[in-house]
Amino acid sequence: MKTKYTNSKIRLQNIYEANKKLNLVLIPGGPGMGSEYFQSLVGGIQSFFSIWLVDLPGNGDNQYACAIDYDLWPQLICEISSQLDGEIIYLGHSFGGMLLLSTPEIQNNAKAFILMSTLPKTIFFEGGGSYFDNKFFKQHIENYKKSPSDNAFKNLVVALSFFYFQGNDLIKGKAMLKQTKYAHRAYDYLLNNFLPNYKAKYIPSIPTLIVSGEKDIVTPIKYFKIDKKFKKKNIVIKEISNGNHFPWVSNPKETMNAVTHFIEKIAKL
Repeated sequence: MKTKYTNSKIRLQNIYEANKKLNLVLIPGGPGMGSEYFQSLVGGIQSFFSIWLVDLPGNGDNQYACAIDYDLWPQLICEISSQLDGEIIYLGHSFGGMLLLSTPEIQNNAKAFILMSTLPKTIFFEGGGSYFDNKFFKQHIENYKKSPSDNAFKNLVVALSFFYFQGNDLIKGKAMLKQTKYAHRAYDYLLNNFLPNYKAKYIPSIPTLIVSGEKDIVTPIKYFKIDKKFKKKNIVIKEISNGNHFPWVSNPKETMNAVTHFIEKIAKL
């Protein structure tokens, strides 16, 4: 596997390399979850393009002894284009999509966006039944805060997996989460400093696919549907039937088709 680093220690891992100069760059969520959880997504994509997994400094197992300035994460992702040849389609999942929508200048070096299971603004701290208001969630958070660590963060996410997966998908989803690396410092900082004030800083003007699961209770797609600013010709909103927060686990065929068809269309532009 080819690995590259930017000046600010963003790690890019090439898990598929194609001859054509088109790159799919995947930015994970969490915050703090390692990008390896994307393996189960890209494994089902018929690739005619190169695929890169991204871990920002201090994310997943891309950790350093020195202090990390997590406030810089949105602007750091602009460094990615300097390491890659050809055009770039960015796919941001959950928090990764929020990073893209917090960085207007990244459009300058992007051919298209795929915003998966993400939000145009923070709803976590509003009333109305978001999963952050759930008593079970709050109890696990309080337990985690008593002794935070990377392993405790992992146990937290796995314990809350029924928020992210439903029915028969729970077993597959838990297995995926258990195989993922975690960085609790990224989670702690960004949960308290980025997410409470998050709101998209711009509306994409490049081709954009917004895709999310029908049953995603973490980042409901309705917030894009009801936002008139996102009703533009360059933006396609696709809801995956019976999909959850990781729609490629619950409905892989429909998710893969949506992503692949969008990329095929973009490749012809």
